[in-house]
Amino acid sequence: MSDWLLTKKRENNFLFEVKHKFPSTVIILLTGQTGNEKVEPIQHYSYVHDCIVKPWDANNLITKVQSGIKQIDLEKSECLNRK
Repeated sequence: MSDWLLTKKRENNFLFEVKHKFPSTVIILLTGQTGNEKVEPIQHYSYVHDCIVKPWDANNLITKVQSGIKQIDLEKSECLNRK
């Protein structure tokens, strides 16, 4: 889980680097930058599991994190089935 402004790296470079180094990572982007033309396209990148706009609802945050965990479990299961 990363905040859009957490790092000084340009736009989505940080998220891309994390996904490249750790492919099984599920990325959830947190942002207060609603309507930001730089953030909107990144929400739709294949390596971004979900995007949460601040202020967020606690139940929505929990649901999205649980969805990310399910995604990890699914990928692990698929990997084991291939072996």
